[in-house]
Amino acid sequence: ARLADPVAAALLAVALVSNVAGEVDLATRLTHATLVAAGLGAGLLAAVPVARGGLSLLLRAPLLARRELVRRHRGFLERRAGTALRAVAVVSWGAATAGAFGITAALAAAVGRGFGLRLKVGGLDVSLGDLAAFGVTLALAIWLARAVRFLLDEGVFPEVALPRGVPAAVSATVQYALVAMGFAWAILASGMEVSRFSFLAGTLGVGIGFGLQNVVNNFVSGLILLYERPVQVGDVVEIGGVSGVVRRIGVRSSTVRTFPGAEVILPNATLISSEVTNWTLSDRLRRVDLAVGVAYGTAPRRVLDLLLAAVRGRAGVVAAPAPEAFLVRFGESSLDFSLRFWTDDVDRWPTLASEVLVELSEALEAAGIEIPFPQRDLRLRAVDGEALWAIAAAGGRPGEPVR
Repeated sequence: ARLADPVAAALLAVALVSNVAGEVDLATRLTHATLVAAGLGAGLLAAVPVARGGLSLLLRAPLLARRELVRRHRGFLERRAGTALRAVAVVSWGAATAGAFGITAALAAAVGRGFGLRLKVGGLDVSLGDLAAFGVTLALAIWLARAVRFLLDEGVFPEVALPRGVPAAVSATVQYALVAMGFAWAILASGMEVSRFSFLAGTLGVGIGFGLQNVVNNFVSGLILLYERPVQVGDVVEIGGVSGVVRRIGVRSSTVRTFPGAEVILPNATLISSEVTNWTLSDRLRRVDLAVGVAYGTAPRRVLDLLLAAVRGRAGVVAAPAPEAFLVRFGESSLDFSLRFWTDDVDRWPTLASEVLVELSEALEAAGIEIPFPQRDLRLRAVDGEALWAIAAAGGRPGEPVR
């Protein structure tokens, strides 16, 4: 609007000068076209916020507000709709303004001449219009593929019961198919013959053979991950020295968010060719093993009962498989026990283990059962006089064991 005001003022000034100079038709056309453009611009400036407000109210209607897509991404949808409305308003204003000034045919002819410029490289002969048609068609296809995948991932699949990993495979397949079809349509839209396109295909093949082997390898590995599903989004995995949750499986790489919060980008080929520990491939059960040591002289069966009582009926501990407690060994300073139980809350298992250990500590203390620490007996065969007097001063007596 700040740029349009001085332009409109300049056009009206030119119309006034033309009227004074006797060019009444030019003055009339400039005045009429400027007023039409200004009025249309003001109307569109007022219509865009009204349309955005109406769309916002529509998204908050009970029928749409309950949808998963709208509930989670209402702000995003409103922003994208506002951008689309502004783009439509600008294009509409430009077309109407060109028509009011009577320059539509001249602009079309100029654009046609620009797009008619040809580029010749060897046997390849294309025009600027062919390249523009190819680029625009491919860009629209990519945008459509992303939009469809977004709708599937955020709007359709959350409301449909499908096996884990299937939604990601379906949405990725749809996206790749739309991009491939868009690429074919872009070639047809550019008017390029397939025989002429063979030169580019041959060049691409040579590039893949020499420099893009890793890219193709990672792409094929990504397809294997999607369809075989050994690793899926949301799985807890360990790969080499990396442990975390899989956040994304892309075309070339996958993202694993580690438990401290870092995001590690791994090539898809690494997930296929390397050894991967997947804690949640079949289910989200995890066994927790806790070691407990008590003093000698304690009744083992009493300790076993206390260990099992600490986990029975606890939230997060599953009933099947049932918790188990064992006397593992006779240690150097303690009777060593092991408590094993399963949890279906794999994300909270360290917290659950801590809670069980705290309760065990309190239960053992209440029962008068001691948790010992390592002890050693030290016997001195020969000491000098100063050391002997130091021991005596510290509370020990010569000839008695020092503990």
